[in-house]
Amino acid sequence: MLPIAFLFVSREDYPEFLSVFIDRDQYPSDYDGWLEKINQFCEHVKTDGGSTAQINCKPSELVEWCAANNRRCDTQARSAYAAFKYFHLQKQSGAH
Repeated sequence: MLPIAFLFVSREDYPEFLSVFIDRDQYPSDYDGWLEKINQFCEHVKTDGGSTAQINCKPSELVEWCAANNRRCDTQARSAYAAFKYFHLQKQSGAH
């Protein structure tokens, strides 16, 4: 079973990420609140027998990918970018 890839941002990049999200109102305004939600998500997936893949990302990478793919920076685009990055990283490492 493939893991669920998710974007992970650093504490210092979190405010910039929020500024580019069109759905920022759905996210905690502070990093600690966001980190708690991420940890809960990962635990829920693990409890259900799945796994996750943390994809570290800079805001500029996401904005560039969204522009190149004519996407709005929303939940669906972030999920698509996380999956894209996961498969790209797997291909680079030779993993299948």
